[in-house]
Amino acid sequence: MNTNSNLYKELNENELKNIINHNFNIGLKSYNLLKGGLFNTTYLITLEDNKKYVLRLGPINRHLLMPFEQNLMNAEKYFYELCKKEGIPVSNVIACDTTKSVLDRDYMLVEYIESIAMSEASLTKEEKDFLYEKVGEYAYKIQNIKGEKFGRLADIVKGEGFYSWVDYLKNDIEKITDLHLKHNILTLEQVDKIRNLPEKYSYILDKITTPRLTHCDLWEGNILLNKNNLTEIVAIIDGDRAIFADEEYEFGCPYMVNEHFIKGYGKDLSNNENNIIKRKIYFVIYNLLDCYVWFVQYNNKQIGNEIKEKILKFLEEL
Repeated sequence: MNTNSNLYKELNENELKNIINHNFNIGLKSYNLLKGGLFNTTYLITLEDNKKYVLRLGPINRHLLMPFEQNLMNAEKYFYELCKKEGIPVSNVIACDTTKSVLDRDYMLVEYIESIAMSEASLTKEEKDFLYEKVGEYAYKIQNIKGEKFGRLADIVKGEGFYSWVDYLKNDIEKITDLHLKHNILTLEQVDKIRNLPEKYSYILDKITTPRLTHCDLWEGNILLNKNNLTEIVAIIDGDRAIFADEEYEFGCPYMVNEHFIKGYGKDLSNNENNIIKRKIYFVIYNLLDCYVWFVQYNNKQIGNEIKEKILKFLEEL
């Protein structure tokens, strides 16, 4: 499964038992590899007391990771802690081990939730519209969580971050475009144009002064529903890429943004020229990440090239 990914690797039974023995005083009854996943490797674990947990293992070949990806599980744990305080449904973390002492990989154990991903549920149009509105409400609540600095939670939990949104964007763009140059994905000319965006549009971006939490990966696969009531969201998951950012940064990743999401969000997106420019910049940054991921980490040049074309198209408009 997922043999094309350069990051994915299954465990043997002894490795699984070592993790269980390290975290529980009870034995392993059964385990099932969960489908999907190109970055993490995920198992459904059942212990001898019949309690169930989800075990997520971080990637192998960590030299292929982007800098912030080296600390994703600590970031995700922090995201859940912040959201719980605001009554936002998220996973309950049992263990988050980044010491590499049990296994040469990070891992996280969370309580199993009897649920189905929204992307896999058979929903009526009315149910889907209702859920999009509800996700919009949660997105707004997430953004009401303010930080002291701008930056990815993966860096914030290490005491890093930026007091300027422009400085954060410059740093983030430089790190990811370094990788694009290293792997010959983009040309130096293209990279220079991208790196110039924060300075070129600083008159817009400098107006962002309040760091607000953004999930940065809202799509139907990260919305878990109650199997017995498909209109109830039981968890918003995979907050490991979250950023304290401009609130509109969330809309650079437009997978769930439609009229129903906006209705739940509670305020219309401004379509003045400056905001349109901002969202195009954010779209370029999102796709820089995805482009690298598909080219290098997931070893799929076809999708990588499709994303690259999107970047170049928006770059022309900026």
